[in-house]
Amino acid sequence: RLVLVLSTLPDVIPLLRIMVSVLRVPGIQSTKGILDPFSKILGYGIQNCSLKYHYLIDLCYLCNRSFTREREKQVLTRVVVFELVQAIKFKTAIPDTNFLMLINFILQDSGGMLPPTVAMDGNLPPPYPDGPVFNTGAAECMRQHLSDALDFLSDFHTLGKIKSYCKGMTVGLNEDTLGGTLKSGIAQYVALEMMRGNSRDNRAAARCLPWLYNTASSLQQGPREFLDCVGHIRLLSWLLLGSLSHTALHASTCTPVPQEASCHIADHIQIIMAGFAEQPKASVLHMSSLFHAFVLCQLWTVYLEQSAACNIPASEAHSTTMGILFDFWGKVTPCVLQLVSHSKVLAEMVNLHFLSL
Repeated sequence: RLVLVLSTLPDVIPLLRIMVSVLRVPGIQSTKGILDPFSKILGYGIQNCSLKYHYLIDLCYLCNRSFTREREKQVLTRVVVFELVQAIKFKTAIPDTNFLMLINFILQDSGGMLPPTVAMDGNLPPPYPDGPVFNTGAAECMRQHLSDALDFLSDFHTLGKIKSYCKGMTVGLNEDTLGGTLKSGIAQYVALEMMRGNSRDNRAAARCLPWLYNTASSLQQGPREFLDCVGHIRLLSWLLLGSLSHTALHASTCTPVPQEASCHIADHIQIIMAGFAEQPKASVLHMSSLFHAFVLCQLWTVYLEQSAACNIPASEAHSTTMGILFDFWGKVTPCVLQLVSHSKVLAEMVNLHFLSL
């Protein structure tokens, strides 16, 4: 009945204001029955109205503060996370401004943020360089959906889906850049979670990227394995982009992929370089594989350079990181030269990629 009534209202903002005021009432923790209608109103607002960031923060923070049981504390936060997960799985359509806002909401709780965009003008969270001030538990709630976030990043058609998904909604100058902004935000969240989980034996990297340390030899590569390898390097590129975005926006670095994985990343690049000439160019993914390989080379180079810059130039840590980078290019360069010598057409393609680095 509540959902039917909500659909008749021109705006839910007054309801959200009332909800914020109610959650500030002393002793509200004894009235648990309000949480179910509150969650329905919030979910409806996210799906159908352009909300302001401070309403989201106020509601989830006050709910977290007012109630004592863990399940009750995170009721509204779980609604926000659920709506975001449904959106990245393309099961629901929400306004693009809300999409950006939900990702920013998760990121701020995790210690990150999206770069300012036209779509978020006037709807930005206040900057907290030392971490989140308002505890909402959003990052923890999102953690169980890490596989959905990885699927969102891995999907070759995500950008196209986002563009078509936004048709008929309020889309402005950000239409062509929205997909990239959303993916970089999700990538930043996954990178931060991986970095936190890498505290012992790089467990998070091995858990999220199980294929990274198990590269098949070039002799075992068929069309299916080649496409899988392209998917792997695309996912790695997004994770590195998310990591570097965090580094650019914050004073601290984000290192989700351990430096020791450099040789395995080089193995993936070698597979693309070796198989590009032989594999049939039957799909866009095959045709773009060389582009993705060079993008990963560029991002991995910047990633290691940023890691090295955190140490004194003459220190052992700096020298070790730069040594890993030189070894990476030492493995990749012969494959590039082999591809150049294959034919004049391939040589021109490789030259164009080198010029774009």
